[in-house]
Amino acid sequence: MMTEPVPTIIWAVPRSRSNALTKSLSGIQNSKIFHELYTNAFYFGPDNRVGPAPPKLSTEATSEVDRKIVDGGCVFPSSVTSYDWVKNTLARDYPGKVVISKEMPFCLDYKYDSLPKGYRHVFLIRHPRDVFLSWKRVDYEISQAQSNQAPVPFKDYQLDNAETISYTTVFKQSYELYQYLKENHLDENPAIIDGDDLMNDPAGMLEALCIKLGLPYSDHLLTWDKGISDTWTISDKFKPLIENIPAFESFRDSTGFKRRSPGKGASSGDAEITADMQRCIDPNMPFYLKMYEQRLKVEHA
Repeated sequence: MMTEPVPTIIWAVPRSRSNALTKSLSGIQNSKIFHELYTNAFYFGPDNRVGPAPPKLSTEATSEVDRKIVDGGCVFPSSVTSYDWVKNTLARDYPGKVVISKEMPFCLDYKYDSLPKGYRHVFLIRHPRDVFLSWKRVDYEISQAQSNQAPVPFKDYQLDNAETISYTTVFKQSYELYQYLKENHLDENPAIIDGDDLMNDPAGMLEALCIKLGLPYSDHLLTWDKGISDTWTISDKFKPLIENIPAFESFRDSTGFKRRSPGKGASSGDAEITADMQRCIDPNMPFYLKMYEQRLKVEHA
């Protein structure tokens, strides 16, 4: 008798091709996709680091949210996302489902007691230069979409001015979580994937990853439909952002992996690295390199 696949958490640094990987793996039959539960806890939930706690949902309303999540994909209210709620949601049994949750390590915020047990873990990385080139644009567009103030020109926007995120420790937190999982026997052999390796050899990397995780691979995973699947469990904060802001256009319109093209967009070696981005890149590089050395590789004959 076949056993059910072990549930998986994808821990991605921002702008590391995590949405492409998540859309790909959502093509696995009977997959159940969670989208950034810890991110919602960090920014919008009762324990958030940004502002006052949102109004607490009643017990009845919370139970209704939980029921909808068990029944299938849904758009859930971010106000429900305490760290305890996230842990309990991920720890719940979903019989017959291949559970995959895409998360950000820095949004766990070192709350290791909020990790569910019984998961495999995948770390998705990308060169810090490309991460912060892309992240600055997304961060800017989100901040402008949510601001009631007059628009700030992009050239005047400073990425590392935010008080709630330590941009200089994003890769450090990813590496420390990786070490914690191994040392505390939550997953003694997590996978590490470089986002550009994935984009340049999606078939090879996906097959290697699926073998490592005990997931079924087929070439069907290399393509997908546009937009966000109704089967995903995603928050009422993130769904409209993904559906509307320009920085997520490629995610909305993508139908497959797009090979990294030097000289275009954020991957260009000629793109300007401003001082605020350099202040983020430099302290993250040592931790990126440590993880890059241990990344999953595909051996071609």
